[in-house]
Amino acid sequence: MARILVIVLASAMLAGCGIWTGEDEEDQEDPWWDGRNKAVGIGLNVTKVPAQYVQAVLDAGNICPEAPPHLIAAQIFSESGWNPNVTSHANAQGIAQFIPGTWREVFDDIIPNDKKAAQREGRAPHYQFASGYKFPENPSVWNAQAAIRAMGVYDCHIVYQYVGDLGGDTRRLMLAGYNAGPPLIRLIKRVPHNGETEVYVEKIIKLMAEFLDPKGGVDGGGKNATEKGLLAAEIAKSLLTAEYLWGAEIGPEDGNKKYPYGAFDCSGLVHYVYQKLGVNLPRVAVDQITQSQYVTAIDRKDVQIGDLIGFDTKTPNNPDRIDHIGIMISTTQMVHASNPRDGVKISDAFTGHYGQFTPFIARPKTTWTYPLPPKFNTITTKYKSGGSRWVNGHTGIDFGAAGINGEAVYAVGEGTVESAGKAGAFGNEVIIRHADNLYTQYGHMSSLKVTDGQRVSAGQQIGVVGSTGNSSGPHLHFEVRTSPKWNTDVDPAAWLRAKGLKV
Repeated sequence: MARILVIVLASAMLAGCGIWTGEDEEDQEDPWWDGRNKAVGIGLNVTKVPAQYVQAVLDAGNICPEAPPHLIAAQIFSESGWNPNVTSHANAQGIAQFIPGTWREVFDDIIPNDKKAAQREGRAPHYQFASGYKFPENPSVWNAQAAIRAMGVYDCHIVYQYVGDLGGDTRRLMLAGYNAGPPLIRLIKRVPHNGETEVYVEKIIKLMAEFLDPKGGVDGGGKNATEKGLLAAEIAKSLLTAEYLWGAEIGPEDGNKKYPYGAFDCSGLVHYVYQKLGVNLPRVAVDQITQSQYVTAIDRKDVQIGDLIGFDTKTPNNPDRIDHIGIMISTTQMVHASNPRDGVKISDAFTGHYGQFTPFIARPKTTWTYPLPPKFNTITTKYKSGGSRWVNGHTGIDFGAAGINGEAVYAVGEGTVESAGKAGAFGNEVIIRHADNLYTQYGHMSSLKVTDGQRVSAGQQIGVVGSTGNSSGPHLHFEVRTSPKWNTDVDPAAWLRAKGLKV
């Protein structure tokens, strides 16, 4: 959704990003930027990668933010275990396990077409490498150096052409496309529930942590960073082509012809990035840093990737007058919507121009809420209750107070919709994956408000209470699971209480 505020003095105060006067930071050489390509930033643990492949992994992981180096390393390890000579039963070949037809597509269509488009549009090609590596003419799939880089090309091609505009968890959709074919993912708009692809995707997502530099890459910040913080940093870096427009929040997906890569002011950028992750922050910079219901204040020594950093550039030490804000992408650098000359860029947060100001650092909270309006959050059937309707005991808890039919059902926390639709005995159900890698399930609803792959925030309506499936009357069946599948349940009441919710 694009929003442009009327540019008047009153809205400048509202947005919390000062009117640019030209008296801003000095130009800085930016080694992170190379055309559209993004910097490594969040680092690769090179000790986990065979030395001869480190540069190839860095190159492949520097094309688009959805496929960073530690994902490429995890993907290669999952595909072949770094073996450049393996052939699968499906005739997938080499270190990156390309099917012959897909390999030809990369070098006969994807890369040549990108070069033509780059010339036509007056931009740098998407598929070029900061190291200067160039693919040999007619490379062999058995050439590991070429194949690793081709994996990065194909991953990002899937994002650009097939899944980047679908919403939801683009990274998981991208990996599913690599495994099951991008046209299928484009068609069904989710990870296929076929076992093989689900396992492939989740294995790589979990393996990514093994290949992440424990010091956070260039200058730290990754050791304790959350998945949400890492994703926020990568989304922010993906917007380095966006322009600065005071009062604006225009995403590249909005199709604005004047600002095809997006346009933001400082607080608009922060709001946009975290909204993509299902976190609804205030729109005003000072509130984004200081409002305790949304964020937790952080000491500088504890800064992590994804934290917010704000400055009072006028006084310059009053947290109530913060007029500039950015997102930390390491322990020393931030992405921010700077000014009309520089647009969205990377700057040092504690030295250089911003070193003269007191930094105010905050971390967006992971919030949790009840699944129903307040008067309906009373458990009417407990976890593991016995009875003829449950062979192994009740796998969740039910909320079925009088008058509940037709009430809104809410996501208890931010996450990604794993599935939304008809599910046999559970009727219309929604399953949401949360950052702690647990899943919440909501069953028997009369109608649904979300779709597969959609990001949701805590308190967002996902459906309406009903009595579909194996149900004796209107109620909400709620489960917490260790996987999306039935019979992986844990005690949902205890889980909700651990989140600070009284049930």
